[in-house]
Amino acid sequence: MKKKIVIGVSVLVFAFCIFCGRLINGNINNDKIQSKDFSDIDISDLPVSQIKGDFLYDINSLEEAVGIVDYVFLGKVESNSGTDYEDVVTAEDADGNLKNMGTPYTNYSVSVLENIKGNLRSDIAIQLKKHGGITSDQKEIFVFEKDFLPEVGKKYIFLVYAQPDGSLLVSGPNSNVSIENKMQMRSRTNQNILDEYKEAAKNEVIPAERERFISKYEE
Repeated sequence: MKKKIVIGVSVLVFAFCIFCGRLINGNINNDKIQSKDFSDIDISDLPVSQIKGDFLYDINSLEEAVGIVDYVFLGKVESNSGTDYEDVVTAEDADGNLKNMGTPYTNYSVSVLENIKGNLRSDIAIQLKKHGGITSDQKEIFVFEKDFLPEVGKKYIFLVYAQPDGSLLVSGPNSNVSIENKMQMRSRTNQNILDEYKEAAKNEVIPAERERFISKYEE
């Protein structure tokens, strides 16, 4: 069974976490990005370290979760194209060895099956960057609390932020929700997950004002 470790940090919904609490004598290079292809690694046995944070919206409210993002859609994961590491730090581990560590972002190619909020192209596979992923030493997975990494070939409801350059970011608790896992069916209604998110989009609540951008995949 996976071992779960909860890391307590204070974050805003738009702030990205640097895991400096786990480093010794680290120097941050904010402009440095490294990429690695771990797409063929079986992550099922890796321990999960969960990032616990404070957010600008109620993570248990579908209406607020839908309201804070720019796009919500049902999609199928076509491929995993590797992991990028941002805010890379050269740090000394417990054994005194220097290694580079950074915040993982996993890249996915996803087909849009149905738009729920916004209108993204469905004729091509779009690229998503997921906040979270395998650590560069391949020893564990970092994700937000109540979140997990999507799997290739499966379908999810994605809650997505458009970035200034038009790219798409999936970040935060419940930012990709499985529609194939019956355990995620909500007992408070007879609706399935997809119907609940459609209803939430009709009654969305915008919990905080934020600058919004348009995706380069907008139709």
